[in-house]
Amino acid sequence: MQLMKRQKIVIAFIVFALLLSSIFAVVYGNLSIHQSTATLEMPISLPFQVQVLSPLDNYTYGTYIRPNNVTSEEEAHETTYSLILPLNITANQETSRITYCLDGSDNMIFNENTTASLTLNYGVHNLTAYATNIEGITTESCITFTVGYDYPLSMKITMEQVQEATRYFESRGLKVQAEAPIDESKLQNIWSLLYSGSVDVVSKENFADIVIAHGIDTIWVYQDSNQVSFYRVYGESWLPIFYAYSATLV
Repeated sequence: MQLMKRQKIVIAFIVFALLLSSIFAVVYGNLSIHQSTATLEMPISLPFQVQVLSPLDNYTYGTYIRPNNVTSEEEAHETTYSLILPLNITANQETSRITYCLDGSDNMIFNENTTASLTLNYGVHNLTAYATNIEGITTESCITFTVGYDYPLSMKITMEQVQEATRYFESRGLKVQAEAPIDESKLQNIWSLLYSGSVDVVSKENFADIVIAHGIDTIWVYQDSNQVSFYRVYGESWLPIFYAYSATLV
């Protein structure tokens, strides 16, 4: 009788030990999985980098058509053409200083989280951005972009894309109005067609960038059976610039 009781006690102890070891195994396994997951989810530290968001690298921003009253194309480009593009530079770490150099000129300070403006002449431009983080490490980024070289305008657009472009301009804070009203005191629209330079921009994004950089809040749209043009005349002088984003309707 005593032997049977001892056997039962031993069996109970073995069962209790097995149960306890199973509990420990489950708890340890969960902790290991949690630690493994936490290790996998740790963010990877990227190297310090600076990036020029605009102007875009390797990008042609517009083609220039010289004024009718200027016979020398070189003179037109040098004396009457300039394009204002937004400058936006960012870094992936906290910085103590950001500067940029345009076409080999002296370094200029750039205030991060703002958008500055570049006034550019016809030709190829090089821009280098420099950033220094709070640890004193400096990095740089170089881009090349083109302003004013001719290229064929072969863009095509559907009515759905016209509506999409209109919504995009409005989302950027621009008012889109049908065909500009003629200001008879200045006849600006007529003079622009006869005398001004024309800058044809190759995308709705860059057209919006340019007019916003000029402080413009309203653009005009002209549409017929063959073509649609979003445009704006800029300049109060007798020789304004005609900016346009145009495409053939399909």
